[in-house]
Amino acid sequence: MNGLRIGSSGLLSTLFTRSAPLVGRRVFLHSSDFSAAALVPKIRPQLSRPPCFPRSLHITPPRQAYWFLLTPLARLTVAISARIGRRWWKRQPTEWRKGVWARMSSRKRHILGGAVACSLGGVVYYWAHLEATPITQRRRFVMFTREQVASLIEQEKDMFSSMISEGVQELTPEHEVYQRMASIALQIINLNKLTDIRGITWTIRVIDDPRIVNAVCLPTGDIFVFTGLLKACKNEEEVAMIMSHEIAHAVLGHGLEVLSSRAVVDVFSLFLVGLIWSLIPFDILATLLHICSRKTANILIHFPYSRKLETEADEVGLTLAARACYNPATAIKVWLHLSDTAVPMGNTSTDGAPQGNTTHDDVDESALEFYSTHPSNIHRYENLVQLLPKAELEYQDNGCAHKMGTFMSQYSRLLNHIKP
Repeated sequence: MNGLRIGSSGLLSTLFTRSAPLVGRRVFLHSSDFSAAALVPKIRPQLSRPPCFPRSLHITPPRQAYWFLLTPLARLTVAISARIGRRWWKRQPTEWRKGVWARMSSRKRHILGGAVACSLGGVVYYWAHLEATPITQRRRFVMFTREQVASLIEQEKDMFSSMISEGVQELTPEHEVYQRMASIALQIINLNKLTDIRGITWTIRVIDDPRIVNAVCLPTGDIFVFTGLLKACKNEEEVAMIMSHEIAHAVLGHGLEVLSSRAVVDVFSLFLVGLIWSLIPFDILATLLHICSRKTANILIHFPYSRKLETEADEVGLTLAARACYNPATAIKVWLHLSDTAVPMGNTSTDGAPQGNTTHDDVDESALEFYSTHPSNIHRYENLVQLLPKAELEYQDNGCAHKMGTFMSQYSRLLNHIKP
C-alpha cells in the first residue's frame, strides 16, 4: 500500500491511502508514538500499514463468528422442528406415550443430574470468560476476541460503506474540514496515553452528508464522521465529545461484549422458542408468543444493557475529551443542543454501523427511552453534569486552559466548507 505517514518525533502517525471511489481516501491514525507536542506533523514516507489487532490469549479457541448471521435461521429451524415433533408425538398411541412418561419418571434422578451438570458447566464457562473492562475495570462476560470477529466486522464495514447513497461524497485528506476532523481525532488519541488506545490502528473518514447527524467508530478503530454532525454542533469541543464517545466504544470493546451477551441470550431464546412451539397447540398463538418473546427480550435485556454501555462510553468519552484539552463543561452541552433539535444520537448496531437517525416530532424523547438502545439526550447530559468536577480536574491538571484558544476560532470558518 502506497501512502504517506504523517508524523514526527514523539507524534502520532497518519497514513493517507487512495482506494476505490466509494471508499475514498482515509487517514490512518497509528498510536505507537505518544507526545503532547505540536499537532501539525511533518511528512515522511511509509511503506506498510501496522496490524489492526494486538495478539491476545483467550480461553475460547479461535474460530469465526459467522453463526451470528444464522441466528434467525436457527430460530426458524427450532420452531419448525418443535412443531413437527409435537405433531409426531400426538400421532403416537396413548399407551406408548404413557410408557415414555413412566420411563422418564423412573429416571428423573439421572435427568436432574444431567441438568445440574449442564448448569454447572455453563457457570464455569461463564466464569472463565469474565474479564475486566479497560479503564473502568467493570467485570463483564466476553467469549470472543477481536481476531475471532474480524471478518464479521469487515463485512459490517463493507455494509456500512454500501449504505452511503450515490451522490454522497467523502471529503479528501486535502479538504480543510477533513484535516480538522483528523486533527481532533489525533488530539484525543495522542493526549490520552492509554495502552488500550495504542493497540488499535485508527482511521477516519468524513462523509459529506449534512442530512445525517452521526459519528460511528467500529471495533477496528474505523471512525466515520458525517458533516451533518458538524452542522448540529456549536463548536469544536462538542464534536470532540461525540468523537471521544465513539472512540471510547472501541477502546472499551463494547462490540465484543454485546456480541457475547447476545449469544448467551440467543441460546436461551432457542430453548424458549422450542417450548412455545412444542407446547402451544395453536399456530397463531404460538407465533404471537414467539414474536412477543423477542420483543420482551429486547425491552428487558438488550435495550437496558445497550443503554448501560452507552452511558459508560459517555463517561469514559468525557474523560478522554478532558485529557485531550477540550473543555468538558462546554463539550457536554452537545446533548442539550441535540435535544433542542430533536435529533437523537446513536441508533447504531452492535458493531457500530448506523441503523438510521430518527427525529421525533411532538414526542418526548425521554418517554421513549425504554424502547431505545440509547439513553435520551437530556438524561445523558444530566448524568455527565454529575461527573463534571472530576473531568474539570483532568482538564486543569493537563494545563489545557491556554492550549485551545487558537483552535476555537477555526470552527465557524470550517462550517462554510460544508454544503447546506
